[in-house]
Amino acid sequence: MNKPYRVGRSSISGLGLFATKPIRKGARIIRYFGPLLDEKKGKLPPSRYLFGIDDQWTIDGSGRDNLARYINHACEPNAEVDTRIKRKIIVICAIRDIEPGEEIYIHYGREYCAQYLNPCKCVKCVKERIENEERIEKTQLHFLRFPPKRPTPLPLRRFEVKLN
Repeated sequence: MNKPYRVGRSSISGLGLFATKPIRKGARIIRYFGPLLDEKKGKLPPSRYLFGIDDQWTIDGSGRDNLARYINHACEPNAEVDTRIKRKIIVICAIRDIEPGEEIYIHYGREYCAQYLNPCKCVKCVKERIENEERIEKTQLHFLRFPPKRPTPLPLRRFEVKLN
């Protein structure tokens, strides 16, 4: 079976998962899989590829055969996670149409982003940082060319106090 995705070099971070065929909104793209770990039985191994299903179960997706591990984060994703708790599986589904050659993204969540992706390297966040830097630069240039005018001091008045 010919899969609708491939692993390739990402502009955001290392490798990414890319569509090779049109993927329609709502379509299941790929399953995130690996050994199922029981958090209640012990400490989880250190890994960036741990995907929590619920309070007890976590999937260790660090194996290279789990191609879903190559899906990068974006604050404006084109796919989302569908967690099937009873079956203990995670499926990635398209939330909009994805064109061939387009990278597949999901939102990793605030906690993960704060811990591992600070600052965020997705297209939206990089664009915002560049725009903010340009805005600051323009403001600084404006003040260099046109320094703020200082208010003219008022003339001092002398008050005479007469004592009786």
